[in-house]
Amino acid sequence: MTDYSLYLVTSSDHLPAGATVESTVREAVRAGVKIVQLREKNLPTKLFLERARALRQICQPPVKLIINDRIDIALASGADGVHLGQDDMPLLDAKKIFRGHEIIGISVNTIHEAVAAVNAGATYLGVGTCWPTGTKAIPDHKIIGLLAQISVLILNHWLLKSHRNLDVLTLCVCARSEGSQSHPG
Repeated sequence: MTDYSLYLVTSSDHLPAGATVESTVREAVRAGVKIVQLREKNLPTKLFLERARALRQICQPPVKLIINDRIDIALASGADGVHLGQDDMPLLDAKKIFRGHEIIGISVNTIHEAVAAVNAGATYLGVGTCWPTGTKAIPDHKIIGLLAQISVLILNHWLLKSHRNLDVLTLCVCARSEGSQSHPG
């Protein structure tokens, strides 16, 4: 079973001076990160693939490597799975491409999306966006807040207890660190 207890989402955007994605991930893995999601919205495919392959070398079992949005990059790099948003490839189509035991996480913003993802066989749910962020533009109506997070957590618990054959193992919930601004970078 995959350990989602410490899940890092990283990209080349917003890194501290002198840091690289690779150095950041290497330090995070040494510190105990169990799963790394590479999220690169602005890299050309060739550079994205090179970065994913470099992270694959760093993220050795039991650490898992997930690629955001790009099944082609996940397959070519040997990643452990992919994370898909609501506007990305549908989960059922992604499962046809993978045809294996790869991890497929799905971002959900509503109870309806969560139920659909669970029923379609998502490995885990990423609940959010919880708060405004400087990493991507999100319409205010898409920011679900803590109450909606709790509702999805309760829903997930109920689904797992009442439908033991479902594959959803973990629910990843976004969190912000103590003292963070309402628009973190």
